[in-house]
Amino acid sequence: MRIGFLGNTNNYSFQLAEIIKAKGHDVVFIVDAKPDFKLDRPEHTHMSSVSYPYPSWIIESTNVKFWPSKLFPSIFAKERIRLLNTCDAVILNGIGHLYKSYLDPKIPSVSLFSGTDLDINARLDEMLKLSNKRPFNLMPVFLRKLILAKYVRNVRKGIRQAAVISYFPVGFHPEADALIDEIKKGLNYKRFEHFHIRVDNIPYSPPVQKEKLLVFNLARFIWKTPLPSGWRNWENKRNDIMIRGLAKFIKNSQTALDIHFVEKGIHVEASKKLAAELGLAPYITWHKEMTLQEVMDFYVNADIVFDHLGQHVLGGGLYAMAAGRPVITNTRSDIFERITGEPVEVCLAANDDEVESWLNKLVPDEAFRISKGMASREYVKKHFDIEIEVDYFLDIFRESIVR
Repeated sequence: MRIGFLGNTNNYSFQLAEIIKAKGHDVVFIVDAKPDFKLDRPEHTHMSSVSYPYPSWIIESTNVKFWPSKLFPSIFAKERIRLLNTCDAVILNGIGHLYKSYLDPKIPSVSLFSGTDLDINARLDEMLKLSNKRPFNLMPVFLRKLILAKYVRNVRKGIRQAAVISYFPVGFHPEADALIDEIKKGLNYKRFEHFHIRVDNIPYSPPVQKEKLLVFNLARFIWKTPLPSGWRNWENKRNDIMIRGLAKFIKNSQTALDIHFVEKGIHVEASKKLAAELGLAPYITWHKEMTLQEVMDFYVNADIVFDHLGQHVLGGGLYAMAAGRPVITNTRSDIFERITGEPVEVCLAANDDEVESWLNKLVPDEAFRISKGMASREYVKKHFDIEIEVDYFLDIFRESIVR
């Protein structure tokens, strides 16, 4: 089959594209991000050997976000539409969703969501909240509404025509679930609950012996309440629970740890202050924001990894699990158990006492620490390898394509 891609938030789509290509299919991949936006550029993902200039199957088209092409693709995006129309099926992400309604109706599509491309771009009220920025702040309000309403209609029309919706697990974002139901009302479609990563590029290596165990936290520091206007409760990472639990463990066990935090999030200074008050500061090394490769290196070098401890699901902790490291987190175990049919393989902790309890088990017992990490890796390989998502899409395309 010939599979087309448009939209590449955080290089997620590109990971799918490389695997599809490796399976022997022809791929057309349109890069819509400008060179300085590295998160969405294939040459900057540690998961790939692709470099710039691109091979012929990757086409650079960085004016995708040019507003006339969002509103009138058939006039201002003819080449992109032509390329996608040469495909048997398409996988759309980011700005790409709106293109489906401009393609041959026989071409099945996946609307692969990253977050804002559904939560904001498919809602006029959310788009209007952003209209105080250029170029919209230079326009009268009625004109802003007219332009943004057409844009949202284009996005929703494309989503409505998708054969498959790929979004985070049902129950993760109830508001988004309701929005999908609203857009797709009355239609038959399939939904893939994506929470998948590329495991084949994360080889296992045993933890390195150290004088002090290395503890790494990957979650942004967001925990002081009330959160600023516009933030949702599930965005609270509850890093204060982690800090208190670590402090209690060190004080009560008299065991030093080598703790590494990243200066990312709106409550970094408050976190430093809390750590100092609890006597934890001497054990912490703070780092400036890291590249994804640097974070991956920390996963491998760490002995224990923390993800968020709030009411959320796993984030980067899934990568740490794939690297074979035990992860202390308070992820939505109910969602994972519904999807997989088995308990989620993490160290569940909802308060500082539970954090301390897990540290009491993990720190002194190397064999338990390693076995817990290996079990986490096998869990991710079994249930959340991105190849599972690829095979799901390819099966749908084989059933849907009209030749």
